[in-house]
Amino acid sequence: MNVIMEEGEQSHQDLEVEATDNEEHENGNTSIISRSFSVSASVASSVGVIQEVTEAPNSDRNESDQQDFHVGDVSSRSRCTKSGVAAAIRAPEDHPSSKVQIMPMSSAAQARMDMDAKLKASLRAKARKAGVGAFHVVPPAGLESDEETKEEEEEIVISTDHTNAIDFGTISTTSDGDDALVYKVLATPVLDQDMILATPVKKVKNKKKKIGVAVLIFISFIIAVIVTTARNRPGPGSTRDNAFSSSPTPSPTVNSDELQSQLEAFSTVKDLERIGSPQRSALMWIANRDRSGIEYTDTLFYQRYALIVLYYATQPDTFASLDVWVDTTKHECDWGRAISCITDSTGMRRLTNIDLAKKRLQGTLPTEIGLLKDLEELSLSENELGSTIPEEIGKLTLLMRLDISKNNISGIIPDTIRSIEGLNYLILSQNRLTGQYPDAVHNLMALKTMDLSTNQLSGTMSYVPNTLAFLSTLNLRDNKFNGTIPIDFLSLPDLSILNLDFNDFSGNFIDLDITSFLRLEEVTLSHNRFNGSMPDALDSGFDLDFMRLKKMDFSHNLFSGTVPALGYAPNIKYVDLSSNKFTGTLSFTIAYLDNLEVFRSSDNLLTGQLIQFPVNIKHLDIKGNALTGEVFDSRLLKLQSLEVLSIGGNHAGSIPSEISNLSLLQYFDASNCILSGTLPHEIGNLQLLSQLHLDGNNFTGPLPSEFGKLRMMIGLHLDDNMLTSTIPVELRSMSSLAILSLGNNALSGSIPTEISELHDLVELELSGNVLEGSVPEEVCELGLKQLQVDRNVQCSCCSQNN
Repeated sequence: MNVIMEEGEQSHQDLEVEATDNEEHENGNTSIISRSFSVSASVASSVGVIQEVTEAPNSDRNESDQQDFHVGDVSSRSRCTKSGVAAAIRAPEDHPSSKVQIMPMSSAAQARMDMDAKLKASLRAKARKAGVGAFHVVPPAGLESDEETKEEEEEIVISTDHTNAIDFGTISTTSDGDDALVYKVLATPVLDQDMILATPVKKVKNKKKKIGVAVLIFISFIIAVIVTTARNRPGPGSTRDNAFSSSPTPSPTVNSDELQSQLEAFSTVKDLERIGSPQRSALMWIANRDRSGIEYTDTLFYQRYALIVLYYATQPDTFASLDVWVDTTKHECDWGRAISCITDSTGMRRLTNIDLAKKRLQGTLPTEIGLLKDLEELSLSENELGSTIPEEIGKLTLLMRLDISKNNISGIIPDTIRSIEGLNYLILSQNRLTGQYPDAVHNLMALKTMDLSTNQLSGTMSYVPNTLAFLSTLNLRDNKFNGTIPIDFLSLPDLSILNLDFNDFSGNFIDLDITSFLRLEEVTLSHNRFNGSMPDALDSGFDLDFMRLKKMDFSHNLFSGTVPALGYAPNIKYVDLSSNKFTGTLSFTIAYLDNLEVFRSSDNLLTGQLIQFPVNIKHLDIKGNALTGEVFDSRLLKLQSLEVLSIGGNHAGSIPSEISNLSLLQYFDASNCILSGTLPHEIGNLQLLSQLHLDGNNFTGPLPSEFGKLRMMIGLHLDDNMLTSTIPVELRSMSSLAILSLGNNALSGSIPTEISELHDLVELELSGNVLEGSVPEEVCELGLKQLQVDRNVQCSCCSQNN
């Protein structure tokens, strides 16, 4: 580090580390007009222009106790006193070496008394203008004088964070007749800039007038090496492993004023000058860090600038980013898989694709994104971006895919999106968007997929124009839309997937054109308030052999009438009509749906007997109706692909031993079916069974010990029956069991200690039986969330019933 002294306005020279008085001679008299010195952040041959001067008030000081301090080429002078504190002011960014002017100032205690709010605001404004960070005052520890008294001191700092500062040791200044000031010198990175912070650490009497030149040269050399290393802290394009590695290509000298003037065509002056803004950080990155050799006057320089702004706008910690995708040494088109370009006929490399999905990005989407006018795909999904979608997104007129799903984006969808007429995919799902349905999307004539699901959009949808001729997927689920849906939706020629569930839509479907369903593959309307009966054509046996429908979910609405006959929709795989008001019987034509895998009609008002279902069905849920007859007949037992069988709430007869034929069964619910007889021990052969609900029936006899073979069982619900005998110790083998509910039966005997081997158990219901003895201490030690027994069973850890 060179310590450079200024003498007058016209010249300067390298001197030793000592304060020098600039003298003025007039009429034979000599007076000191300034005392100043500069510290360079790297070896340099001249003093750079100092852009800032820190002022201290003079209202309560004698004129003789004040001096004019001159700082570099600043034309104005500032009134400062001699004693006490120093301020560190950064030199201009366009100078090849970062310089700091250190100026003696008034004592902190007096400064605090004198510095009013207006002056503090002035200092902050000057700090921002200088581009060195926010101005704030931090009280340090007191300073000791040679009389061993402590006076309150305060350091005036232009900085934002000194956590990673490097200690360069101390510098002592001396001047005839004055005390020496000993400064502690630190360097800390601020927005990719290095800054020197000088803090007075003590005062000593002037016992030595000068320090040896040789010692100072050696110290200066050591500090220069440390500073050079510190300046290579990682910015965009660096990682922790190469944070202190120097680039093989030297950073070009860039005039920051000229650069800012160039960038004012893309960003506001306010943003470019605001310390800490992504725009200001990008400017400084280009001026000080960019080693690619790309000139800022290049035709496509704006795309490099826009990417750097995007980097700073979406990285919460510039120096510790785990997913760095910027490279200081390469053309932006060579930054890796996140960036893609094409080369046009003139040899220009134009940015066409940004894929930063799942990069843990935070922050906001900057307005400069609109500069990337050649962009065709922008994917920022599955990050933590916030704020709003900038209106400048509408400037990306060549964009074909926009995906910012799964973030924290709020606000409305900007109307400017109508300008992206070639957009094919608009995916904004799982954010916090608000406002009305965006009519601007009707101008996107090339749109194929629009996914606005899981937001907070609201209002009605008045119409859908025929301009969306290529729209194939429309997903509006999980919003707050209401009113009726435009029939035009179902008339769009290419619409194949329509998802409107979890909204507040209403209206009658009876007037729908059946030909609309000939193109749809998936239609999901669940959890709304649609009413009326299904379209007549769906119930008429109309020849729908060419129908493409695969999924139909009308659950949790207010539909009524009979369940539609879908026997002529051979491709359908998923039907959910549960939680409506359907009446009548199920159509026998359902048996002809060879591709049907899921059928749900639970919680309706269906009557009659159970029908034959396709043999390939995997999920059958008819719970909560009023079906009668023998459920477990040969027709049901042929459904050997069943994984879920839910028939609870119907009148079903008994369970035959052939239930073991349903070997793939994982969930079996026959609760509240007035089933009778004994529990078939063959249920123990259903090795994949994890949930068994047979509660609320009339089963008698023992609880089969073979149930212990159900190693996958999580919930066993047999309460409210008439089971007798003891609790089989074989239940100890149900190693996954979490809920064992045997209450309100006629079980007797003691509670087996072996239950304590069920380490996943959280609920044990044994009340309403004729058990005796006490709950084993080993069972209590399981720490169950719920354990209920009768009062005659001794237990210190139970919830007991009367």
